[in-house]
Amino acid sequence: MTPSLSGKIWHVHPDNPKISAGLASALDIPLAIARILAHRGVGTEQEGRRFLSSSLEHLRFEEKLMDLDRGIAVMMEAIDRKLPVTVYGDYDVDGITGAALLTLFLREAGLSVSHYIPDRLSEGYGVSQRGVDHIYTQHMEERGEPGVLITADCGISDFDVVSEAKRKKLRVIITDHHQPPPRLPEADAVINPHRNDCPFPDKNLCGAGVAFYFLIGLRSHLDQAGHWKPEKMPNLKKLLPLVALATIADQVPLLGVNRTMVRAGLEAMNEMLATGSLKPGLAALIRSASSDNGAKITSEDVAFRLGPRINAAGRVGRPERALQLLLTDDSALAGELAAILEQENLARRAIESDIFEQAMAGSQAVVGEKSLVVWGEGWHPGVIGIVASRLVEKFWKPTVVFSVTGETAKGSGRSLPGLDLHKMLTLCDGSILEKFGGHAGAAGITMKSNNLESFRENFEKVIREKCDTSLFTPVLAVEEELSVKEMFADTFLSNYIRLFPFGKNNPEPLFVLRGCTLGSVRTIGVDGSHLRFTLMDSGRSIDGVGFNWGKHAPVCAGEKMDIVCRLQLNDFKGRRRWELVLVDGAVSTGPAPGRN
Repeated sequence: MTPSLSGKIWHVHPDNPKISAGLASALDIPLAIARILAHRGVGTEQEGRRFLSSSLEHLRFEEKLMDLDRGIAVMMEAIDRKLPVTVYGDYDVDGITGAALLTLFLREAGLSVSHYIPDRLSEGYGVSQRGVDHIYTQHMEERGEPGVLITADCGISDFDVVSEAKRKKLRVIITDHHQPPPRLPEADAVINPHRNDCPFPDKNLCGAGVAFYFLIGLRSHLDQAGHWKPEKMPNLKKLLPLVALATIADQVPLLGVNRTMVRAGLEAMNEMLATGSLKPGLAALIRSASSDNGAKITSEDVAFRLGPRINAAGRVGRPERALQLLLTDDSALAGELAAILEQENLARRAIESDIFEQAMAGSQAVVGEKSLVVWGEGWHPGVIGIVASRLVEKFWKPTVVFSVTGETAKGSGRSLPGLDLHKMLTLCDGSILEKFGGHAGAAGITMKSNNLESFRENFEKVIREKCDTSLFTPVLAVEEELSVKEMFADTFLSNYIRLFPFGKNNPEPLFVLRGCTLGSVRTIGVDGSHLRFTLMDSGRSIDGVGFNWGKHAPVCAGEKMDIVCRLQLNDFKGRRRWELVLVDGAVSTGPAPGRN
């Protein structure tokens, strides 16, 4: 067996011929598209039509989020009594956009709304005592009595701080999507689809998604109460670009209502961008990220251009700047703030690169282990999560990276596909971990720095005992094997577009093309790290690119290749052109590497 150039095993998704054939016939789509739908859990004609159309009509309203009515009741009291409201958001994209959603809508409802974003370094994740004290003082100065504290993307684990807020007579509404602890905070309303008693079926909303559903319920209640004249009622569709931004950036599954909101949000974003009606801050962010080139904004633009710039404010700068950017109606201020975020993103990348190199050096001592735990004194806590992700990709191990400051170590962990990191941490020695939280793919941890070595050993022991060995083989998940003729048929491409937008649990499909001859192979980029080529088939020339594949140019140019690739629609000022993006390759000598 010839190894792939990346060293990964190609795992071609098994097919269910009966389901695929049924979907192809019922939906009048190519069999290859039907197989992709089946791989995403689509089994019936109705599910297929919903997936391919995914309109706002498909949003769920029949099963309410638990405590939604209680939260609405608190906000109605605030409106009736003109109480001050403070939105408390987390410092990442999800928390900042969730805070923007709540702030924009509640202001339109006539409330006096301020906002609070904690400092990552001095306050850490969640609702802080400093934040509660600040909000209480602000409300007392403004109104003479405490008002409402409503969270976005945080609060579910902050039992003690929420209790203190309630002792100060603050009304507290928690909107969050992280896994709840055994004991819920004693808030006026705890709105989280992961509550055991919550009937809402789509559990995978991001924090901004939860906040958006709260606003759907609140707007409906206000409408029934005659709060607005019909023509004055806020249009929630204008907020969907923010929901799409958060949902993509937070990497929650892009299926069900998440897919519906992202698809509608991207459509609204592009429509408002084209008409000049997009909020100045988001428009300035798009220009700063060099995405305003006439092409439509895609989920890839959000994930790799827009999201990182908002996150940079919370990682190495001041996160309230990012929130201010999303809220402002001042175009000049929006441009200034976007420029600051651009510089902070450059700084974040430099810091991240330096820490990654140090972490790489520290990882050499644990070559034979199934997990990786590394730490360094003074490593910037704002970038260790990104470093952990890069180490997972490099070594294919669940990884935790700690920043040590004196006696305290704060860590960020990332996992492998199929390995529940949060569950693994619950199985670790509880006397070592002071605090942790998160979900299957990522987690945050706090502990005493003198316990780091003990944690490394304990974590490795849990991973070895509880995880299937198959999880540790680097795998490239491939949808199916196609011919160039099948892939570039008009019926395939026109239906392929209907699979957009791509994201977690609806990834861009990867395809195997066999026996390819790559022509016009040349390196591009300042350092020649990328690859450009053409693929000739039956007289047709197809352009292709291979990012970070420049080093493989001699092999690609000199041998007949089996390649794994994805399709990319190059859309520039309305001119659309399909091209291939090279993901992996192997010298063509027979079956694809590791094909199942």
